[in-house]
Amino acid sequence: MAADRYGNVYVADSNNHRIQKFSADGKLSELWGSRGAQDSQFSSPMRIAVDPAGFLYITDRDNNRIVKYDTRGATLRSSA
Repeated sequence: MAADRYGNVYVADSNNHRIQKFSADGKLSELWGSRGAQDSQFSSPMRIAVDPAGFLYITDRDNNRIVKYDTRGATLRSSA
């Protein structure tokens, strides 16, 4: 779980192979991902971090990669 400077909270939902984004008031605002190895797909995302610029970094355990996303869920870079 990680939060950005606007109070949005991002959750790595490992069992469902997706990322959940909650607004500052706690409402689910977006879901990203599905099971797989392509862009915007995960296989057990485990950790998530937000940098000062607002970019997200997600460790995708079973795909052995770290993926960088913008705050809307667009893939910017993958280590795989």
